[in-house]
Amino acid sequence: HSQHTPHGSSWCGPGVPAPAAAPPLPWPPSPSPPVPPHVAARCQNLFESQRTELLAGLLRAVDMKSINHENVCCLNTALVLLISAHRRGALGDALDALDATAADAIALRRNL
Repeated sequence: HSQHTPHGSSWCGPGVPAPAAAPPLPWPPSPSPPVPPHVAARCQNLFESQRTELLAGLLRAVDMKSINHENVCCLNTALVLLISAHRRGALGDALDALDATAADAIALRRNL
């Protein structure tokens, strides 16, 4: 059974007007201002110094038994980092660093 609304009313109820449509966004969007070089360099240095920890944290956040639409972004981001490492010719180094991080974590757990 379908519900019809008389002209001038909405699904909100008889006599209640539908909300106004949002104005369209400008297209193409205006460009963001450039990031100052010193800020970009600091961000890159921080990222590079924490790359293994970031990658390990992303991979720990997702368990194959509990992957869902809310945490799949962690797995996707980890894959992007690994693909980037591969393109730089550093995939082996990245995987070795992850192995070392995992071994350190296992040793730490055993000593607790």
